[in-house]
Parts: sequence; C-alpha cells; structure tokens
Amino acid sequence: MPSKKSISQSDAAGTHTMKYELIRNDNSSLYQIKALKDFGEITAGTMGGWVSSHENLSHEGDCWIHPNAFALGNSRIRDNAQLYDRTIASNNAIVGGNARLHGYSEVKQDASVIGQAQLYNTASVQGSALLCGTAEMHGNSVAEGEALLLSGAVLTDNQHVGGSNIVDHRLKHMKERTA
Repeated sequence: MPSKKSISQSDAAGTHTMKYELIRNDNSSLYQIKALKDFGEITAGTMGGWVSSHENLSHEGDCWIHPNAFALGNSRIRDNAQLYDRTIASNNAIVGGNARLHGYSEVKQDASVIGQAQLYNTASVQGSALLCGTAEMHGNSVAEGEALLLSGAVLTDNQHVGGSNIVDHRLKHMKERTA
C-alpha cells in the first residue's frame, strides 16, 4: 500500500485558517485534498479531488474540488465555485463566484468561468474566453479565443464560439468585439 504524506498548515503559505490539507500519494505528483473543518456542504474529514498545490484552491469561501475532479498547474478555484465529475481546471484558468463544472468539462489556458455560470457534459472553455453571469455550456460545446459569453447565453450540442465574439442571452446575437 503506498504511503501518504500530509502537508501541514505550517508548510502552506499564508496565516489564515486552513480549510483543507493536502495528502500526497507516493505514486503521484498531485495532492488529494481533505477538509479540516465544516464549510458549505462539506464536513471535516471529507476527501476531495486533486490539486498541484495549495495555490489551486482558495482557503476562503466555500469553494471545493470534489472527488475525481482536478485543479492543475496555476489554475485557481475560489469564492464558492465547485468542480465535480472528472472536471479539470488547468494552466492559468480561473473558476470563481458560484460557478459549477460538471461531467468531464474543462477550463484551461487563460480562460475564466465566474458568476453563476455552469459547464457540463464535456463543455470546454479555453484560450482567454470568459463565461460569466448565468451563461451555460454543455453537449461538447467550445468557447475559445477571446470569446465572451454573457449572462443567459447557452451553448449546446457541439456549438463553437471563438475569436472575439460576444454571445448574450439570445444565442444568435454574436458580434465581434472592437478593440
């Protein structure tokens, strides 16, 4: 059985109260998170998903990475955001506010998912794209480049938006952003 090592509070940066600890499995370069206290719907002792370091998951707010989800590289999960079901945040991605990622979705590169936005069923936000407000993506949809999906926008069923397009609540309303 592989040994596990815990990274204690004194090993982590910052002086604020820690809400989780990192557990390292000798067979992986990643750490599994374990809740140290109750917060939101998480209870002390709950095992969560996987991170590269303490920098990936904020110790503030109710944000959490659930089992089988990953925050890698320099990605940041903050505020009350939640990652579920084999989702991945990587590179310099930001997931914040009350955003939710479900079902094999990913946020990568310099992309951000914030507000009440939701990704599920293999949706992907990449490049410098921003999904915000109550925007939703699912069904293999992709937002990339400098795309901006505003509150109420919905991408589904293999839809793709890229470049500098802006999508609002009337999906068909796309326009190029001007510099």
